[in-house]
Amino acid sequence: MPHTKRAFNWMEEHIDIFKKLEPKSFLYVGHRVTKRWWHEKFCAELGVERKGLVEIFPDNIAIAKMELKDDNIEIIQNDVRCIDKFAVEGEWDIVFWDHGPEHCDEEDLDPATTILKQYVGKALIYCCPWGRWPQGILYENEWERHRTSVQPEMFERNGMTTVTTGEETVAGEGELIGYWVKEND
Repeated sequence: MPHTKRAFNWMEEHIDIFKKLEPKSFLYVGHRVTKRWWHEKFCAELGVERKGLVEIFPDNIAIAKMELKDDNIEIIQNDVRCIDKFAVEGEWDIVFWDHGPEHCDEEDLDPATTILKQYVGKALIYCCPWGRWPQGILYENEWERHRTSVQPEMFERNGMTTVTTGEETVAGEGELIGYWVKEND
């Protein structure tokens, strides 16, 4: 599912939510070929100094290294749901799981959100299709299969604020954005 312009517009219009956190590091989850908006525009506007990308599929790591070689981005091959295996708490100010929650089984989403909230320094952002968007294995990548039809309440029960863009339809244009900002200790 391609991003709709509405999702990018919402994030750009509400960038102050994240800008006021003064993030210095940003971890993007999942390599999406030719999706450069997150580091060329969003991170630039936030003033992020350290950028990382975590990707689970080995073939995508090779592509990411070729595409991003000149962009000063740390590339990590791992599963973000196991962030405790490759990061320390607070190392990444913002973690942005872009078009990833729909690739998890629903029962895995709550524990993944719990550990990510523990490990982020300042904020957690999810963006994914809203509702049912069937997708099977692509490019011999089992991780491309959509396993969950994500609904706002799935994020809200984990304390996230949700925003929908477009309309929820089967394989429609609707996207769901969820975000959570860590309270200062």
